[in-house]
Amino acid sequence: MYYNVVVMETFGKWLLRHRKQLGLNQGDVAKKADVSTSYVSTLEREQPHSLTGEKIQPDREKVIALAQAVNGNIDEALRLSGFDAVPKPVLRAFAREGSLSPNDEILIANMIETLKKQRLEEQQQQNNDGN
Repeated sequence: MYYNVVVMETFGKWLLRHRKQLGLNQGDVAKKADVSTSYVSTLEREQPHSLTGEKIQPDREKVIALAQAVNGNIDEALRLSGFDAVPKPVLRAFAREGSLSPNDEILIANMIETLKKQRLEEQQQQNNDGN
């Protein structure tokens, strides 16, 4: 009897795998991504925050910088760290105007994330005003 097993890779394990494939140490990656070596270590080991005990969630820019440092796929890194990649309809709309560079895609993704955060904050404010 055979079973299909799906293993979901986390961002930390993804980062570790890519770093080792390139033969880099944590300090190399940290320098390329402009973060501390201990930050890379914490992400790879998936250690919770030392004060709050919560999982450390890197921001979008750090995920992109770390992905670039290990020559990884940025969309995959973003997805594994909980960010939405740029929605396909948005990409198609922009593609009609000409090809998008990776920096354009990142800029669009950042705009979408900012709009989502603003909408969430507005909804929270409305909920607070209603109470």
